[in-house]
Amino acid sequence: MVLPYLAKTHPPAGVRRNAIQVLAGSEFSLDPAYGDSLVAMGLLRDVDGQVRLAAYLALAQMNFSEKTATALVAAMNDSEVLRDRWLLDAVTAAAAGQELLTLETVLRGNEKQYWTNATSRERLSLVAESFARGMTADTSTAETAIGGLLELAAKANPQAAATVINGLEKGWPRGVKAKLSDEKELALASLLKVVPATEQSTVISLARKLGSQKLDQFATEIAASLLSTVQNGEAEDFARVTAAKQLVEFRKSDAEVASQLLALLTPRTSPQLATGLVDAAAQSESPRLRR
Repeated sequence: MVLPYLAKTHPPAGVRRNAIQVLAGSEFSLDPAYGDSLVAMGLLRDVDGQVRLAAYLALAQMNFSEKTATALVAAMNDSEVLRDRWLLDAVTAAAAGQELLTLETVLRGNEKQYWTNATSRERLSLVAESFARGMTADTSTAETAIGGLLELAAKANPQAAATVINGLEKGWPRGVKAKLSDEKELALASLLKVVPATEQSTVISLARKLGSQKLDQFATEIAASLLSTVQNGEAEDFARVTAAKQLVEFRKSDAEVASQLLALLTPRTSPQLATGLVDAAAQSESPRLRR
């Protein structure tokens, strides 16, 4: 592995950076061992920021193993990376280079300090969304891939599971179904107990997109729970607005939902809550409200 060794040992940062770029564009990029070598040789933590950037961008074009995926997951939660937009974009691109491996690594992890940062969760959601958008009606691996992720998510860190499910739901193409086995259906249903209550509607929505009808029995209960949060005058405005948006997303064609939200507006309603409720109601796709 001459190129990785040169990238690590040569004093001028420019030479190290060029060696990394040459490696990424070579036939060696297909060998996971070379992708892993960038991590093993410490290039993701090089003293020069441009070398670190080049290493992450190189990984976006290379194959690598779970060991490197673990390093990328750590980088997505690293405060230094999160403060540097260029590095963060490069790390996200590298993680998205092998989306399924990254998502599996995330869901297998048990680091409680991960995914507490909103930016970290946003980037993880983007990786999951990108993976889902790659599914087509002709993708033979769709059922296996999504089924495996659902089983991992059912046992994962709740914040990580909710974030991945959110991205999958956003990106899953219309009309692409995944026939899930009974075990996978059970994992999907168990996610309702894993994710926060405000994210349960996202699980139901993903289930419907996948073609599963077994979670519909929970739909009425979840809708009632969201409406209860919206109507709770003791709850914070942010929580009520969030629940309102999720309720409309969950019941987009139900005119009654939008009417219930607008009925909560009174002269004493705070500006933040009033704006949030109106914005949520405006997202309804009910034909009655579009006349």
